[in-house]
Amino acid sequence: MSDALTRLAAADPYARASYALDVDRVVDRVTRVAPREKTPWRRFQLRVSAAVGTSALVTLGAISAIQGVGSTLPVLNFAAAVTRSAFTTTEPFKSAVVATGSNVSTAYFRASPTLSSAPTQGAAYQLNAPAIPGGEAARLASIFEVRGPVRTKSNHTVWRVRDASATCTYFNLALPSWRYARFSSPTSVPGASFRSVRALETNARDLASRLGYGYQLGSPRVSFATSSVPTTRVNFPVVVGGVVTNLTLTFSYDARGVLVGASGPAFQVARTYLYPLVSARGGVARLNAAGQLTHPTSSTGAAGLVSSTHTLRRVTLSLEAVRLRSGALWLVPIYTYAGGPHARNPSWSVVALASRYARHVTGVNPTPLTQR
Repeated sequence: MSDALTRLAAADPYARASYALDVDRVVDRVTRVAPREKTPWRRFQLRVSAAVGTSALVTLGAISAIQGVGSTLPVLNFAAAVTRSAFTTTEPFKSAVVATGSNVSTAYFRASPTLSSAPTQGAAYQLNAPAIPGGEAARLASIFEVRGPVRTKSNHTVWRVRDASATCTYFNLALPSWRYARFSSPTSVPGASFRSVRALETNARDLASRLGYGYQLGSPRVSFATSSVPTTRVNFPVVVGGVVTNLTLTFSYDARGVLVGASGPAFQVARTYLYPLVSARGGVARLNAAGQLTHPTSSTGAAGLVSSTHTLRRVTLSLEAVRLRSGALWLVPIYTYAGGPHARNPSWSVVALASRYARHVTGVNPTPLTQR
């Protein structure tokens, strides 16, 4: 018997090995709960629960969206703006009635059948000016390599850095803007000397990106001046959200390709709002309503009334910088109408926002905030 046990032990390689009990594995296997089998009824319950939860979320989102339309869009007040801080503000719109010699001319407008009567939507942008004017002047000076202390006038509207060869100025005005001017041509300047217009455009775009304002640039317009100092000027229309604005970014180069001047607006987009707009035909009606606000009366010895009727056939949408009554700086959508296809034809502009979001739109031809 002992021989048989000995032979069995010899055949089992683990017979003489020490035995170690893994208590954790044993307890885990004993306490493990078998997975619950998903019956057809259980699968149906899960699907119903998921559908109810999803529909609740969709309904809540739809209610929030409906409540947000109209309640979250600011109403813009275009009444005469007030002076805020160091900003100088002006009435953003001019009258539709224009004095011409001893007479007064009033324009009346007729919409061409080509103009749409369907309402549409367009974005408006609330803007932020640089928070620290002196710091902005120093930052711009470093980009254009102008070295010197930052100085300002007593009213703190103009901040300037100047050295022996150039000056860089930040204007803390209704429309924040900046200007760079070089009054001597040094051997080394930001960038290098260029020979082609394309190279000048490339250099201008590089400098624009270094400004860091975040707006886009449209197609450049290149012009040449043959005054005492021949220069090549590269003008970029400022574009926000894919829409052209009334603002420009300008770079000027001398005959050697040295940058001798630059200017542009200084702002960041703070918030974007999608507004309902009046139709193109509705804008024409707004033009006529504005023209009737000031209707002079003819009398003996008084100025006469000269009226003209214009059929408007084309309309373009753009953005224009304005200061509201609150002092806030905005880019608002503008309709610009023309009667003919040529640039020499007269044009008229009006705010395109739906009436419930625009107060005191009392005139046409919005007066743009000008860059220094």
